Amino acid sequence: QGHSGATRKECHFSCRPKAHSQYLDSEACSRRMHPLSPPKSSLLSPKGMDHATQLLPANACTQATAVAFPRAPYERPLRALIVLVVLFLAVIDLLPFYVDIPGQLWEQLVHYEFPSDTPIGIEAAMLALVVVLVAAAGGRAQRQILRPCSVFLHPEIIVHAFNVLLLAGVIPWWTQQSEADTSDLFDGWGYISGAACKWMMGLCLIPIARQSLWLNAAAAGFPEGIPFHRVTGWWCVAQVTIHSACYTLGAVLDTVSDYEYWNHHGNQTGYSHAPRAPGEFDGTEWHAVSVAMAVYFWPWAERLNVETGNLEPNTGGVFILLGLLGTLAAIALAVFSLPRLRRARYDLFYIVHVPAAALFIVLGATHDFQMMGFVVPGLVTYFLDRTDFLNRTATSRFHRVTARVRVMTADWVRLDVTNDLGTLTSDAAFGSQFVYLRVPALGGESHAFSLAARCPSIVIKANGDWTRRLHQLAERQAAEALSDTAARGVEQAEAIPMDRLSSVTTDLVCEIDGVYGNASPPWRSYSHVLFVGGGVGVTPWLPAIEEHKETCHLHGATGQTMRLVWCGRTCTELDAMGPYLPEDTAVFITRSARRMPAVAPRGGCDDPSDVVAVAEPGGVSTISAQDAVGRSGTRPWLFAFVGVVSLSLTSMSYYYVRGEASVYADYEKGCGEWCFEGEPTLTQYLLARALPVACSFVAIAAATIFARGASRVLATLKCPCAVGAEACAGAVTGAQSVTFQTRQPSAEFGRPNMEKLIATAVAEVEAAPASTAPSITAGLYVCVCGPQAMVRSCKDAVRHARKHHRGVTIGLHVEEPDW
Repeated sequence: QGHSGATRKECHFSCRPKAHSQYLDSEACSRRMHPLSPPKSSLLSPKGMDHATQLLPANACTQATAVAFPRAPYERPLRALIVLVVLFLAVIDLLPFYVDIPGQLWEQLVHYEFPSDTPIGIEAAMLALVVVLVAAAGGRAQRQILRPCSVFLHPEIIVHAFNVLLLAGVIPWWTQQSEADTSDLFDGWGYISGAACKWMMGLCLIPIARQSLWLNAAAAGFPEGIPFHRVTGWWCVAQVTIHSACYTLGAVLDTVSDYEYWNHHGNQTGYSHAPRAPGEFDGTEWHAVSVAMAVYFWPWAERLNVETGNLEPNTGGVFILLGLLGTLAAIALAVFSLPRLRRARYDLFYIVHVPAAALFIVLGATHDFQMMGFVVPGLVTYFLDRTDFLNRTATSRFHRVTARVRVMTADWVRLDVTNDLGTLTSDAAFGSQFVYLRVPALGGESHAFSLAARCPSIVIKANGDWTRRLHQLAERQAAEALSDTAARGVEQAEAIPMDRLSSVTTDLVCEIDGVYGNASPPWRSYSHVLFVGGGVGVTPWLPAIEEHKETCHLHGATGQTMRLVWCGRTCTELDAMGPYLPEDTAVFITRSARRMPAVAPRGGCDDPSDVVAVAEPGGVSTISAQDAVGRSGTRPWLFAFVGVVSLSLTSMSYYYVRGEASVYADYEKGCGEWCFEGEPTLTQYLLARALPVACSFVAIAAATIFARGASRVLATLKCPCAVGAEACAGAVTGAQSVTFQTRQPSAEFGRPNMEKLIATAVAEVEAAPASTAPSITAGLYVCVCGPQAMVRSCKDAVRHARKHHRGVTIGLHVEEPDW
């Protein structure tokens, strides 16, 4: 109630963490349970939108001798060289279809692109060069500043244009052909859509690894790679569907044309219009089409040799059937990837997606081996990531850990890992790290969640079937802990008030896969960073703020100023999230709900007792980096070795199995004493097509295993400090204790005025002195994660700021909360 008869909205908020646990305590960061003190009034003004300058307090970390990451010296030349190599490969692969370029050099390039006449074709050589360049570009990403690759982060325009131009270019090609009919147009579309499909499939596999040098080279994380994977994947499905449909329509039109010629001229037309099956032209036109389609798709249908009229093995049916099954696998994958179906039945999507993709790759490569060369770079990355790239094994990717779980609100729950912290490592930067969480009590389903601290701590909102079941499980466990017996606790779970459920923590067995993230986040090169989070959307930014404050305390400056704005719906959410927010956070409460009593969590993660620990105002927080997620060094030579060897062996496997020097080629021609003359059987034909694909997968696995073994042997011969500077630096930092004074953050009612907040931050950039760190750009980078309305507000505000402050570099990163 207000004063002098006026009514004011008031929210009591007092954040009094334990004296040693606002960020990370000295024993374990999982013991970061911050009890709230009894309510202490703090006026929240509904006019907070008019005081943006007060919501961005001055940062104690000033521009002294700034500590900053250096810029990658060869970033742009390496990326430009990668683009040039890919363009060269695209030219020699796609341009000959449209244009007949004279010249012996050009003919040699086209002739030796595929490994039919040479052990290692130009395609494999160019892709191997790309792999080496990517290893060089992304190998030091965690120690350098890389500019985000805009083509990789926003690929829609280029990918759409690439595919549309390839399909549209068939029409002028068709008009230039002499004596071309409609079937030739469909054949042209069928060929070029197949070529585009292998390109899209190769590009689609690049970001599928959750941590890879491809992502490091693009200065992106796995979530940022999903739009690239999505748009190339959908075009891959579209192109393979067009490929199958056009070739089928072309075959139908050819059958109709041959039927008409045969009825008018009989067998005088020659073998070019002869029937391809017994009795094909003995009935109506529809009968001819049905018989031709049976021969076209079904390998066991009788087929006639058009030259001799004798029966022959229907090897073409094997070839077509493999492609048709691959197309059906791609369509099934696409159906379960539809956003609405994926959200409704994520369990089915989880089961279908990877097997359907694997089936499509195997069948597609068996149908046309040239696809195999394009998918090898992505498969190599996936093999490396799925083995022990982050201290995992191929059969056990998940770490089994014990987490302390606490119900925060009616739809929030927090998990803090309490053991095996040393087994979790990552080369990703704080602020971008995430893990895949699986709870055995809820089944085998796993989901990705951002880390809410530099240790494995997660805040989860019940926003779907799986997360709701997790919240219910946490509620049941809390109820059991508060009850005299487990059975009684389950019966009375709904009757126990939320403030009592949130006052206890219980143990929960979890499995964690990770930690993943972006090795060189986009905000690393900006002098000012503004993090905006709504609800649990603030959790990705908290580890970055923690690290920034610790670095400021240890080194005096980082060359950066970081701010945090958090928006919650009610004061209950403020009570739940407040203890984990930095003291200078700008807090907004968007709904003027009735004030709920502040909840004091009882005990810490390490103390399940009911003793309430409260720190007095002005207490200190301790950070100990030894409890954070460990740093794992990248191994670019490992990626380059496995990639080059796999591409080389893949190319050689085709050359020696189906190329000019192969036994199969001699068998088709008739080779006397070494083999039998005549057409191969269906089984022999299928094995000849499948064997190079199998050899390619064996080559990838063998190269990975050999490189892993060599890496371990070399590691045993080195000093532990020789593994990487990060490991030594982490060990030194972990031995130190860093303390910070805490204070109570301010909070206000109403939605924040994003335009005013960002304008204030831009004014701070303009007024700030020049940075002493040469790698830091004077500018503002805005990172937002939260509801769509808040994201749109930030986008509009950034667009407005760019328009009115053209002299200031302003970047924007939107974290998808439910990718």
